[in-house]
Parts: sequence; C-alpha cells; structure tokens
Amino acid sequence: MHHLYHTEAFVIGAFPKNETAMSFLLLTKEYGLIYASAQGIRSSASKLKYVLQLYSLAQVTIVHGKAGWKITTALPLANIYYLFVSKPYLQTLFARVFLLTKRLVLGEEASKLFAICRAAVTFCESREVTLEDSRSLEVLLVVRILHELGYVGDLPKDISLNNEDWSSEHLSKVSEHHMTLVEVINQAIAESQL
Repeated sequence: MHHLYHTEAFVIGAFPKNETAMSFLLLTKEYGLIYASAQGIRSSASKLKYVLQLYSLAQVTIVHGKAGWKITTALPLANIYYLFVSKPYLQTLFARVFLLTKRLVLGEEASKLFAICRAAVTFCESREVTLEDSRSLEVLLVVRILHELGYVGDLPKDISLNNEDWSSEHLSKVSEHHMTLVEVINQAIAESQL
C-alpha cells in the first residue's frame, strides 16, 4: 500500500500521455515542482479534467509509485483564468510567471515558490490591481522567485523580499526602482544559462 500525500498545487503544465492519461506539471506547496500523471482524465466521464485545468489551483492527493507521482483525487480551489476573467493582464502575468518557473526549476525542490505565487494570487484577489500595478507586481513576483532560487543578490534597500509584504505601498516602491529591478532580473536569467 502506498502512502497518500495531500497538498495544494498550481497546475503549470499539462501534456497528453496516451489516449486517456495526461501528465501534469504541478507547483506544490510541500514537494516543490513535480510531474504527476492522471489516468482516465481524457475520457468524457472524468471528473478530474475540470479540476486540473492549466493555471488552476487545486487540493490534490498524490501517491508516489515506481513510475513516479500519480494524482488520485483533486478538489478545485481556484483558476487563474476565471478569477481574473475581467483582468486579462493578470491572467497573462501569472501565465508568464509560471512559464518562467517551469524554465528555472529543474526538479523536485521543496521551496517557498508555491507560497510566493499563492500570496501574489491572494493579493490580486483581495485588491483592485490596475494595469500599472500589475507591472510592478510582476517585477516583484519575479524578483522574489529568482531570489528564492538563489539567482538574485543585492537589491535596493527599500525592496522587501518578505513574502508577507504585498501592499500597494510596496508596489509603489517597486515602481520607483522598476528599471533597476528589470536589469537585476535580466542579469539573473542570463546568468542562469537556462
């Protein structure tokens, strides 16, 4: 008997595996970035296919077997597309951030990446985020992800890397240092060689 693991996860990738199965790239709370497969998800009777949509947030139950992780159940928590249907710029922001995460994270790493992304989604849900704010939010989110992965060193002193600090005031500080932070991001991505 295999042990069942319960965790929250963002679905940041989905790939057909065979006629009825799919593999998913999950950014999980406890286990980092993992590939997990789901059997029968492509059949018309599958209940999981509506929960495991790209860029959705779900409570998943996974099991680790000989062939890797398998998804046994999933409950929907949110979907970036539906949360921000009236704000396509936020949909695009999170899609770009998840693509960057896929590019930079190479395997199972238990880290704070999930918490960083979850806090950003929660911030956007709880406040009116304008297009201008979203630019600063994206820069801050990417800087925090790169810092967590060890790619970013020194930053301006008034830029907080504390994941609890998501506020309009902090976004204003990020906006003031926008060009400097974009240079830091570009340099970090270039130095990653990924």
